[in-house]
Amino acid sequence: MAKGKVRLKKLSVLLVLMLVVGLVLTGQGLAEETLVQPDSGLQVAPTVASQVYGAGASEDEATVYLDRAALQTSQTVASQVYVQSVLTWTANPQTTQTVSWGVYGTASGKVQYIQEDDYSSDFSGALEKDAVSSELYPGFNQFEVELDNLQPGTTYAYRVGTDGCWSEPAIFTTATETDNFSFMFMGDVHAGYNENSVGVWQQLLAQAYADYPDIKFALQAGDLVNDANDSEQWSQLFSAAAGVLDHIPLMPAAGNHESSDSDLFLKYFALPQNGPAGYEERHYSFDYGNAHFVVLDSSLMGSEGDAYQAGISWLESDLQNSSKNWNFVMFHVPPYTAYSGVGGDDAQAEILKQYWVPVLERNGVDMALVGHQHMYMRTYPMYEDQIQKNPTDGISYLMGNASNKFYINPEQYDYIAKVLTNTTCYTLLNIDGDVLTMTTRDAEGNVVDEYKINKGSTMTAQVTVSGAKLLNSSYQEITSVSAQGYCRLQAHLNNNTSTQQKAVTVFQLRSGNDAAADCGGESLGIASLKVDVPTAGADVYADFTLPDSISAGSKIYVDVYVLDEANVPIDEPYQKFSFNITSNNQ
Repeated sequence: MAKGKVRLKKLSVLLVLMLVVGLVLTGQGLAEETLVQPDSGLQVAPTVASQVYGAGASEDEATVYLDRAALQTSQTVASQVYVQSVLTWTANPQTTQTVSWGVYGTASGKVQYIQEDDYSSDFSGALEKDAVSSELYPGFNQFEVELDNLQPGTTYAYRVGTDGCWSEPAIFTTATETDNFSFMFMGDVHAGYNENSVGVWQQLLAQAYADYPDIKFALQAGDLVNDANDSEQWSQLFSAAAGVLDHIPLMPAAGNHESSDSDLFLKYFALPQNGPAGYEERHYSFDYGNAHFVVLDSSLMGSEGDAYQAGISWLESDLQNSSKNWNFVMFHVPPYTAYSGVGGDDAQAEILKQYWVPVLERNGVDMALVGHQHMYMRTYPMYEDQIQKNPTDGISYLMGNASNKFYINPEQYDYIAKVLTNTTCYTLLNIDGDVLTMTTRDAEGNVVDEYKINKGSTMTAQVTVSGAKLLNSSYQEITSVSAQGYCRLQAHLNNNTSTQQKAVTVFQLRSGNDAAADCGGESLGIASLKVDVPTAGADVYADFTLPDSISAGSKIYVDVYVLDEANVPIDEPYQKFSFNITSNNQ
């Protein structure tokens, strides 16, 4: 880390000197404001519901389940109707994994599991553990198993069922003691809201897992289903998540739709029991890597009574006992709202802001994850109800919406950094030591918001670079250019403040045998331009003519720096993009 900072400082000084004396300026640039327009609502037919493995139920009961299913799986679980298994944690993610599933017509179940390296299709040599069961409704049982004494950082194959009647195998990977990992956050899902809701949920999960196959777990801020007492909606929800939530754990909060009748929610999800007495699983916390996560039931987050006192005292103690570098809190109803119409719950938001937010602020919470208002929103960093310029000086509140239920007409509150209506989305959060990067994508995979918090830098990071692209003369994205040709580069600048910012953007191209992503090689040219960066961010462009010395097969590395008006760096360089030189015209 120290060497990297020294190298960065030296390189920044060199760039400033080159800029001052006008050396090696072979490019030119321009800036263009980028405004993200809200997407129209998704109209996706449901494609997956409960998976049916046999016909052990009565004809009428089997017909109900068959009507829910659009995909037919191989019939490996005989004479049972099976609800998709879901992973959670109830203990240490490094050494345990909890598996839950539901089956019609059987009173017992178990899990077979084995390290992936030793896996065979018949699970020979696998360990087994019996499940604990609870009856969801007559004839249908929910099972859960906490697998323990697992090896950290190890992938296991597993299957659930009974002898002769097993599910298809799936895998999970235990956590390690790491400071580099990614996780996913989603807002309301509302399976059962209408006939398309389950299909929207399935599409979003599939897109997220395709975009980021290395995510370690998912967080969800409540209102998973529209009617928490409707077992069919739960069954549809889980079946649509097949292939994702049987591979990575889902850690949910109870939303207002679950809190009104939490019986099925608490039976379907096996969650940590470390919350306040009497409210276990409705409030809980867990650690992963260098981060601490607290999950709260906002229906219990009032301003008086036993539930309030127990919850707020537990929250204070839990956060004070966290030794992790990053602290996240998730609950359903937001203290900072984007919508004040019917269903917005402004009164509860004020209670949360008055009584609960101060606990978060004095205990080092970095980000609060919320839902409820059926739109996407991110606030500027907030502290004592004031917008902070530096992302590390306050709490960013992130509101998600993973459903096709939308509220419109958001308020124009000054603390809102980004708001999108009619958008179904998920957020990928990546932690790399002291740096948190956040990328929000819609159900088609389009990036709709980005943000970064850097705790390890003294630079202001008021403007940051989130991506770079290679373009042709028509501003279309390409992957390579011809030797001794021309190239156009684009970088996207994020404005992390609530006011327009002035910045200097510097592009540098490097190549050579000793060139790497972050250093080395010969400079092929530098382009510099001054940019007014609006709050919505800006795209910046630079054109280069490649020197004759560059031949086909060369790789070009791109550095993008952001400086203030005094040519002082305000963020670490963006060095995540490169392109190839070909012999053909592009």
